[in-house]
Amino acid sequence: FYPQFKGAKKVDESTIDLELSDADPITPVRAWFLPIYSAKWMKENPEELAIKVVGTGPYKFVDYVKGQYVRFTAYEDYWGDKPTIKDVTYLWRKEPSVRAAMVKTGEADFAWAVGADQAANVPQPKQAATVDVVFVRLNTVDNKVLQNKQVREAMNLAVDRKGIVDKILGGFGAVASQGVPEFAIGYNKDLKPTPYDVNKAKQLVKDAGAEGAKLEYVTTKGRFARDDELAEALTNMFNAAGLSTKVTMLDNVGWRDYMYGIAPDQKHSDLFQINSGNEAGDSSQTLEPWFRTKGQRSLTADAQVDKSMDDGRKSTNMDERAKLYGQAWARLSSEFLYVPIAHLGIVHGTSKRLTWEPRLDGQVMVKEMAARPSTWTNVPSCTGRRGRACPASSCTSPSRTW
Repeated sequence: FYPQFKGAKKVDESTIDLELSDADPITPVRAWFLPIYSAKWMKENPEELAIKVVGTGPYKFVDYVKGQYVRFTAYEDYWGDKPTIKDVTYLWRKEPSVRAAMVKTGEADFAWAVGADQAANVPQPKQAATVDVVFVRLNTVDNKVLQNKQVREAMNLAVDRKGIVDKILGGFGAVASQGVPEFAIGYNKDLKPTPYDVNKAKQLVKDAGAEGAKLEYVTTKGRFARDDELAEALTNMFNAAGLSTKVTMLDNVGWRDYMYGIAPDQKHSDLFQINSGNEAGDSSQTLEPWFRTKGQRSLTADAQVDKSMDDGRKSTNMDERAKLYGQAWARLSSEFLYVPIAHLGIVHGTSKRLTWEPRLDGQVMVKEMAARPSTWTNVPSCTGRRGRACPASSCTSPSRTW
Protein backbone atom coordinates (compact mmCIF):
# COMPACT_ATOMS: atom_id res chain seq x y z
CA PHE A 1 0.00 0.00 0.00
CA TYR A 2 2.80 2.44 0.82
CA PRO A 3 5.78 1.93 -1.53
CA GLN A 4 6.90 5.57 -1.34
CA PHE A 5 6.35 6.19 2.38
CA LYS A 6 9.60 7.23 4.06
CA GLY A 7 8.43 8.48 7.44
CA ALA A 8 6.21 10.92 9.30
CA LYS A 9 6.64 14.07 11.37
CA LYS A 10 4.31 15.52 13.97
CA VAL A 11 2.94 18.97 13.10
CA ASP A 12 0.51 19.45 16.00
CA GLU A 13 -1.74 17.34 18.22
CA SER A 14 -3.96 16.26 15.31
CA THR A 15 -1.73 16.63 12.23
CA ILE A 16 1.20 14.74 10.74
CA ASP A 17 3.25 15.28 7.60
CA LEU A 18 3.85 12.09 5.61
CA GLU A 19 7.30 11.98 4.04
CA LEU A 20 7.73 10.22 0.69
CA SER A 21 10.83 8.90 -1.04
CA ASP A 22 9.36 9.87 -4.42
CA ALA A 23 6.35 11.61 -5.93
CA ASP A 24 3.07 9.75 -5.44
CA PRO A 25 -0.09 11.70 -6.30
CA ILE A 26 -2.50 9.11 -4.86
CA THR A 27 -1.02 9.35 -1.35
CA PRO A 28 -4.38 10.61 0.08
CA VAL A 29 -6.01 7.41 -1.20
CA ARG A 30 -3.26 5.23 0.29
CA ALA A 31 -3.51 7.08 3.60
CA TRP A 32 -7.14 5.98 3.91
CA PHE A 33 -5.81 2.48 4.67
CA LEU A 34 -3.10 3.67 7.08
CA PRO A 35 -3.63 2.54 10.69
CA ILE A 36 -2.51 5.07 13.30
CA TYR A 37 -1.81 3.71 16.77
CA SER A 38 -0.50 5.26 19.93
CA ALA A 39 3.27 4.74 19.81
CA LYS A 40 3.41 4.66 23.61
CA TRP A 41 0.74 1.93 23.82
CA MET A 42 2.41 -0.12 21.07
CA LYS A 43 5.77 -0.06 22.84
CA GLU A 44 4.31 -0.90 26.23
CA ASN A 45 1.83 -3.56 25.04
CA PRO A 46 3.24 -5.25 21.91
CA GLU A 47 1.47 -8.53 22.70
CA GLU A 48 -1.92 -6.76 22.61
CA LEU A 49 -1.47 -5.13 19.21
CA ALA A 50 -3.07 -8.01 17.30
CA ILE A 51 -5.91 -8.71 19.75
CA LYS A 52 -7.02 -5.34 21.13
CA VAL A 53 -8.62 -2.98 18.64
CA VAL A 54 -7.86 0.71 19.13
CA GLY A 55 -9.33 3.24 16.74
CA THR A 56 -11.82 6.04 16.10
CA GLY A 57 -14.60 4.10 14.39
CA PRO A 58 -18.34 3.85 14.99
CA TYR A 59 -17.96 0.67 17.08
CA LYS A 60 -15.82 -0.06 20.11
CA PHE A 61 -14.22 -3.34 21.10
CA VAL A 62 -15.99 -5.41 23.78
CA ASP A 63 -14.22 -8.77 24.00
CA TYR A 64 -12.56 -11.50 22.01
CA VAL A 65 -12.34 -15.26 22.56
CA LYS A 66 -9.82 -16.87 20.24
CA GLY A 67 -11.42 -19.28 17.81
CA GLN A 68 -14.94 -18.33 18.94
CA TYR A 69 -16.00 -14.72 18.48
CA VAL A 70 -15.22 -11.00 18.55
CA ARG A 71 -17.83 -8.59 19.91
CA PHE A 72 -18.32 -4.87 19.39
CA THR A 73 -20.86 -2.30 20.52
CA ALA A 74 -21.83 1.07 19.07
CA TYR A 75 -19.68 3.98 20.25
CA GLU A 76 -21.98 6.74 21.48
CA ASP A 77 -19.42 9.51 21.01
CA TYR A 78 -18.52 8.59 17.42
CA TRP A 79 -17.75 11.73 15.38
CA GLY A 80 -19.79 10.66 12.31
CA ASP A 81 -23.29 9.36 11.68
CA LYS A 82 -24.30 7.03 14.48
CA PRO A 83 -24.82 3.36 13.58
CA THR A 84 -28.34 1.98 13.95
CA ILE A 85 -27.31 -1.52 15.07
CA LYS A 86 -26.05 -1.49 18.64
CA ASP A 87 -24.32 -4.85 19.26
CA VAL A 88 -22.33 -6.87 16.74
CA THR A 89 -20.77 -10.32 17.06
CA TYR A 90 -18.40 -11.79 14.48
CA LEU A 91 -18.13 -15.57 14.19
CA TRP A 92 -15.86 -17.57 11.87
CA ARG A 93 -17.06 -20.63 9.96
CA LYS A 94 -14.83 -22.07 7.24
CA GLU A 95 -17.43 -23.75 5.00
CA PRO A 96 -19.71 -21.54 2.84
CA SER A 97 -22.58 -24.03 3.27
CA VAL A 98 -22.36 -23.67 7.06
CA ARG A 99 -22.39 -19.87 6.81
CA ALA A 100 -25.43 -20.01 4.53
CA ALA A 101 -27.24 -22.41 6.87
CA MET A 102 -26.67 -20.09 9.83
CA VAL A 103 -28.43 -17.26 8.05
CA LYS A 104 -31.23 -19.54 6.86
CA THR A 105 -31.95 -20.77 10.40
CA GLY A 106 -31.68 -17.31 11.96
CA GLU A 107 -28.47 -18.01 13.84
CA ALA A 108 -26.77 -15.19 11.93
CA ASP A 109 -27.93 -12.14 9.99
CA PHE A 110 -25.04 -11.83 7.54
CA ALA A 111 -22.86 -14.49 5.93
CA TRP A 112 -19.74 -13.56 3.99
CA ALA A 113 -19.24 -15.17 0.55
CA VAL A 114 -21.67 -18.06 0.63
CA GLY A 115 -20.87 -19.00 -2.96
CA ALA A 116 -23.02 -19.30 -6.05
CA ASP A 117 -24.20 -22.82 -5.19
CA GLN A 118 -25.54 -21.62 -1.82
CA ALA A 119 -27.22 -18.42 -3.04
CA ALA A 120 -30.65 -20.07 -3.17
CA ASN A 121 -30.30 -21.27 0.43
CA VAL A 122 -30.24 -17.83 2.06
CA PRO A 123 -33.27 -15.54 2.57
CA GLN A 124 -31.66 -12.58 0.76
CA PRO A 125 -28.67 -13.30 -1.50
CA LYS A 126 -26.69 -10.13 -2.26
CA GLN A 127 -24.62 -10.30 -5.41
CA ALA A 128 -21.68 -7.90 -5.51
CA ALA A 129 -18.70 -7.04 -7.63
CA THR A 130 -15.34 -7.24 -5.89
CA VAL A 131 -11.99 -5.51 -6.29
CA ASP A 132 -10.32 -8.91 -6.80
CA VAL A 133 -8.89 -10.36 -10.00
CA VAL A 134 -7.76 -13.98 -10.11
CA PHE A 135 -4.55 -14.63 -12.00
CA VAL A 136 -1.67 -17.09 -12.09
CA ARG A 137 1.79 -15.74 -11.38
CA LEU A 138 4.42 -17.33 -13.61
CA ASN A 139 7.96 -17.75 -12.32
CA THR A 140 9.83 -16.35 -15.31
CA VAL A 141 12.87 -15.52 -13.17
CA ASP A 142 13.88 -19.05 -12.08
CA ASN A 143 12.03 -21.45 -14.40
CA LYS A 144 13.64 -21.90 -17.83
CA VAL A 145 10.51 -23.48 -19.31
CA LEU A 146 8.45 -20.43 -18.37
CA GLN A 147 11.11 -18.14 -19.82
CA ASN A 148 9.97 -19.38 -23.23
CA LYS A 149 7.29 -17.04 -24.59
CA GLN A 150 5.69 -19.83 -26.62
CA VAL A 151 5.01 -21.80 -23.45
CA ARG A 152 3.53 -18.76 -21.73
CA GLU A 153 1.29 -18.05 -24.72
CA ALA A 154 0.20 -21.70 -24.78
CA MET A 155 -0.80 -21.53 -21.12
CA ASN A 156 -2.94 -18.47 -21.81
CA LEU A 157 -4.55 -20.12 -24.83
CA ALA A 158 -5.28 -23.29 -22.85
CA VAL A 159 -7.57 -21.55 -20.35
CA ASP A 160 -11.33 -21.67 -20.92
CA ARG A 161 -12.09 -18.49 -19.00
CA LYS A 162 -15.78 -18.35 -19.88
CA GLY A 163 -16.22 -21.96 -18.78
CA ILE A 164 -14.54 -21.13 -15.47
CA VAL A 165 -16.79 -18.13 -14.85
CA ASP A 166 -19.95 -20.02 -15.82
CA LYS A 167 -19.29 -23.37 -14.17
CA ILE A 168 -16.88 -22.86 -11.26
CA LEU A 169 -17.80 -19.30 -10.28
CA GLY A 170 -21.48 -19.95 -10.98
CA GLY A 171 -21.79 -16.93 -13.26
CA PHE A 172 -20.76 -14.55 -10.48
CA GLY A 173 -17.79 -12.89 -12.12
CA ALA A 174 -16.41 -11.90 -15.51
CA VAL A 175 -13.61 -12.99 -17.82
CA ALA A 176 -10.42 -10.97 -17.16
CA SER A 177 -8.02 -9.49 -19.70
CA GLN A 178 -5.71 -7.93 -17.07
CA GLY A 179 -4.96 -7.85 -13.37
CA VAL A 180 -7.09 -4.90 -12.19
CA PRO A 181 -10.83 -4.15 -12.04
CA GLU A 182 -12.31 -1.85 -14.68
CA PHE A 183 -12.62 1.16 -12.36
CA ALA A 184 -8.88 1.21 -11.56
CA ILE A 185 -6.71 3.98 -13.02
CA GLY A 186 -4.69 2.38 -15.81
CA TYR A 187 -7.20 -0.30 -16.77
CA ASN A 188 -6.54 -0.84 -20.48
CA LYS A 189 -9.92 -1.09 -22.22
CA ASP A 190 -8.23 -2.05 -25.50
CA LEU A 191 -6.96 -5.37 -24.13
CA LYS A 192 -9.01 -8.47 -24.90
CA PRO A 193 -8.86 -11.82 -23.09
CA THR A 194 -6.70 -14.44 -24.79
CA PRO A 195 -9.07 -16.67 -26.80
CA TYR A 196 -9.49 -20.31 -25.81
CA ASP A 197 -7.64 -22.48 -28.36
CA VAL A 198 -6.28 -25.71 -26.89
CA ASN A 199 -5.11 -27.04 -30.27
CA LYS A 200 -2.92 -24.01 -30.87
CA ALA A 201 -1.69 -24.30 -27.28
CA LYS A 202 -0.64 -27.92 -27.90
CA GLN A 203 1.27 -26.93 -31.02
CA LEU A 204 3.11 -24.10 -29.24
CA VAL A 205 4.17 -26.41 -26.40
CA LYS A 206 5.39 -28.96 -28.94
CA ASP A 207 7.28 -26.31 -30.96
CA ALA A 208 8.93 -25.10 -27.75
CA GLY A 209 10.09 -28.63 -26.92
CA ALA A 210 8.23 -28.41 -23.62
CA GLU A 211 5.96 -31.45 -23.86
CA GLY A 212 5.77 -33.13 -20.47
CA ALA A 213 7.55 -30.25 -18.71
CA LYS A 214 6.88 -30.54 -14.98
CA LEU A 215 5.42 -27.50 -13.22
CA GLU A 216 4.27 -27.05 -9.62
CA TYR A 217 1.02 -25.14 -9.11
CA VAL A 218 0.78 -23.72 -5.58
CA THR A 219 -2.50 -22.59 -4.07
CA THR A 220 -4.47 -22.64 -0.84
CA LYS A 221 -8.11 -23.28 -0.01
CA GLY A 222 -10.69 -20.86 1.29
CA ARG A 223 -9.57 -17.49 -0.04
CA PHE A 224 -12.70 -17.45 -2.19
CA ALA A 225 -15.47 -19.93 -2.97
CA ARG A 226 -14.28 -23.03 -4.88
CA ASP A 227 -10.73 -21.73 -5.31
CA ASP A 228 -9.41 -25.29 -4.91
CA GLU A 229 -11.65 -26.47 -7.75
CA LEU A 230 -10.35 -23.62 -9.91
CA ALA A 231 -6.77 -24.76 -9.28
CA GLU A 232 -7.63 -28.30 -10.31
CA ALA A 233 -9.41 -27.07 -13.45
CA LEU A 234 -6.49 -24.85 -14.49
CA THR A 235 -4.03 -27.67 -13.89
CA ASN A 236 -6.06 -29.91 -16.18
CA MET A 237 -6.20 -27.20 -18.82
CA PHE A 238 -2.43 -26.67 -18.77
CA ASN A 239 -1.91 -30.43 -18.95
CA ALA A 240 -4.29 -30.65 -21.92
CA ALA A 241 -1.82 -28.39 -23.74
CA GLY A 242 0.96 -30.93 -23.17
CA LEU A 243 2.49 -29.79 -19.89
CA SER A 244 2.75 -31.86 -16.69
CA THR A 245 1.35 -29.69 -13.92
CA LYS A 246 0.74 -30.79 -10.33
CA VAL A 247 -1.24 -28.95 -7.66
CA THR A 248 0.31 -28.34 -4.25
CA MET A 249 -2.38 -27.31 -1.75
CA LEU A 250 -0.85 -25.46 1.20
CA ASP A 251 -2.28 -24.17 4.44
CA ASN A 252 -2.52 -20.41 4.71
CA VAL A 253 0.83 -19.98 6.48
CA GLY A 254 2.72 -22.02 3.90
CA TRP A 255 0.92 -20.23 1.09
CA ARG A 256 1.94 -16.83 2.47
CA ASP A 257 5.56 -18.00 2.71
CA TYR A 258 5.45 -18.86 -0.99
CA MET A 259 3.89 -15.48 -1.75
CA TYR A 260 6.38 -13.36 0.14
CA GLY A 261 9.48 -15.54 -0.14
CA ILE A 262 10.47 -14.75 3.45
CA ALA A 263 13.69 -16.78 3.69
CA PRO A 264 16.67 -15.98 1.42
CA ASP A 265 16.70 -19.57 0.18
CA GLN A 266 12.89 -19.78 -0.07
CA LYS A 267 11.82 -22.00 -2.95
CA HIS A 268 9.52 -20.17 -5.34
CA SER A 269 6.68 -22.04 -6.99
CA ASP A 270 6.48 -22.28 -10.78
CA LEU A 271 2.82 -21.26 -10.82
CA PHE A 272 1.03 -19.43 -8.04
CA GLN A 273 -2.72 -18.77 -7.83
CA ILE A 274 -3.72 -15.42 -6.41
CA ASN A 275 -6.80 -13.22 -6.15
CA SER A 276 -5.32 -9.74 -6.00
CA GLY A 277 -7.45 -6.96 -4.56
CA ASN A 278 -7.20 -3.36 -5.72
CA GLU A 279 -8.95 -1.34 -3.05
CA ALA A 280 -7.10 1.85 -4.01
CA GLY A 281 -8.55 1.88 -7.52
CA ASP A 282 -5.10 2.45 -9.01
CA SER A 283 -2.96 0.05 -11.07
CA SER A 284 0.11 0.77 -8.95
CA GLN A 285 -1.35 -1.26 -6.08
CA THR A 286 -1.24 -4.41 -8.23
CA LEU A 287 1.68 -3.68 -10.58
CA GLU A 288 4.25 -2.66 -7.96
CA PRO A 289 4.25 -5.80 -5.77
CA TRP A 290 3.40 -8.40 -8.42
CA PHE A 291 5.14 -7.32 -11.62
CA ARG A 292 8.01 -4.94 -10.86
CA THR A 293 11.47 -6.48 -11.19
CA LYS A 294 12.36 -7.58 -7.63
CA GLY A 295 8.97 -6.40 -6.38
CA GLN A 296 7.81 -7.77 -3.04
CA ARG A 297 5.81 -10.63 -4.60
CA SER A 298 7.13 -10.48 -8.15
CA LEU A 299 8.79 -13.21 -10.20
CA THR A 300 8.72 -11.06 -13.33
CA ALA A 301 11.63 -9.06 -14.74
CA ASP A 302 10.83 -6.81 -17.70
CA ALA A 303 12.49 -3.44 -18.26
CA GLN A 304 9.62 -2.03 -20.33
CA VAL A 305 7.08 -2.84 -17.65
CA ASP A 306 9.33 -1.23 -15.03
CA LYS A 307 9.71 1.98 -17.09
CA SER A 308 5.96 2.35 -17.61
CA MET A 309 5.47 1.88 -13.87
CA ASP A 310 8.20 4.41 -13.00
CA ASP A 311 6.79 7.07 -15.31
CA GLY A 312 3.19 6.38 -14.35
CA ARG A 313 3.80 6.43 -10.62
CA LYS A 314 5.29 9.92 -10.66
CA SER A 315 2.77 11.49 -13.02
CA THR A 316 0.33 13.94 -11.44
CA ASN A 317 -1.68 14.06 -14.67
CA MET A 318 -4.29 11.34 -14.21
CA ASP A 319 -4.85 10.85 -17.95
CA GLU A 320 -1.13 10.39 -18.49
CA ARG A 321 -0.89 8.13 -15.46
CA ALA A 322 -3.71 5.94 -16.82
CA LYS A 323 -2.04 5.77 -20.25
CA LEU A 324 1.34 4.73 -18.84
CA TYR A 325 -0.12 2.06 -16.58
CA GLY A 326 -2.22 0.88 -19.50
CA GLN A 327 1.03 0.43 -21.43
CA ALA A 328 2.38 -1.74 -18.60
CA TRP A 329 -0.68 -3.99 -18.79
CA ALA A 330 -0.36 -4.15 -22.57
CA ARG A 331 3.27 -5.24 -22.31
CA LEU A 332 2.47 -7.90 -19.71
CA SER A 333 -0.28 -9.15 -22.00
CA SER A 334 1.72 -9.18 -25.25
CA GLU A 335 4.56 -11.08 -23.54
CA PHE A 336 2.14 -13.41 -21.73
CA LEU A 337 4.02 -12.80 -18.48
CA TYR A 338 1.10 -14.01 -16.35
CA VAL A 339 -2.28 -15.70 -16.84
CA PRO A 340 -5.27 -13.46 -16.02
CA ILE A 341 -8.37 -15.55 -15.29
CA ALA A 342 -11.43 -13.71 -13.96
CA HIS A 343 -12.85 -10.74 -12.12
CA LEU A 344 -14.34 -12.25 -8.99
CA GLY A 345 -17.98 -11.75 -8.19
CA ILE A 346 -19.28 -12.63 -4.76
CA VAL A 347 -22.56 -13.58 -3.12
CA HIS A 348 -23.26 -12.69 0.49
CA GLY A 349 -26.25 -13.96 2.42
CA THR A 350 -28.43 -11.78 4.64
CA SER A 351 -31.46 -12.46 6.80
CA LYS A 352 -34.79 -10.84 5.99
CA ARG A 353 -34.52 -8.50 8.93
CA LEU A 354 -31.24 -6.97 7.67
CA THR A 355 -31.18 -4.03 5.28
CA TRP A 356 -27.89 -3.61 3.41
CA GLU A 357 -26.55 -3.12 -0.11
CA PRO A 358 -23.02 -4.05 -1.29
CA ARG A 359 -20.40 -1.38 -1.96
CA LEU A 360 -18.35 -1.10 -5.15
CA ASP A 361 -15.08 -1.40 -3.21
CA GLY A 362 -16.11 -4.71 -1.65
CA GLN A 363 -15.96 -3.51 1.95
CA VAL A 364 -18.66 -4.63 4.35
CA MET A 365 -19.39 -1.98 6.99
CA VAL A 366 -21.87 -2.66 9.76
CA LYS A 367 -22.43 1.08 10.16
CA GLU A 368 -24.12 0.96 6.73
CA MET A 369 -26.49 -1.83 7.80
CA ALA A 370 -29.86 -1.48 9.49
CA ALA A 371 -32.30 -3.88 11.11
CA ARG A 372 -35.87 -3.71 9.86
CA PRO A 373 -38.23 -2.68 12.68
CA SER A 374 -40.08 -5.60 14.20
CA THR A 375 -43.87 -5.43 14.63
CA TRP A 376 -46.51 -7.56 16.30
CA THR A 377 -49.35 -8.88 14.13
CA ASN A 378 -52.65 -10.33 15.30
CA VAL A 379 -53.62 -13.53 13.46
CA PRO A 380 -56.39 -16.03 14.20
CA SER A 381 -55.25 -19.27 15.78
CA CYS A 382 -58.44 -21.03 16.87
CA THR A 383 -60.21 -23.63 14.76
CA GLY A 384 -63.87 -24.49 14.45
CA ARG A 385 -65.48 -27.88 14.26
CA ARG A 386 -63.79 -30.63 12.23
CA GLY A 387 -60.57 -28.61 12.21
CA ARG A 388 -61.87 -25.82 10.01
CA ALA A 389 -60.41 -22.39 10.69
CA CYS A 390 -62.93 -19.95 12.05
CA PRO A 391 -63.41 -16.63 10.21
CA ALA A 392 -60.92 -14.00 11.32
CA SER A 393 -63.71 -11.52 11.88
CA SER A 394 -65.38 -13.75 14.47
CA CYS A 395 -62.25 -15.19 16.07
CA THR A 396 -62.17 -14.51 19.80
CA SER A 397 -58.83 -16.08 20.52
CA PRO A 398 -56.17 -14.46 18.38
CA SER A 399 -52.54 -15.29 19.01
CA ARG A 400 -49.77 -12.74 18.71
CA THR A 401 -46.89 -13.86 16.50
CA TRP A 402 -43.57 -12.12 15.95
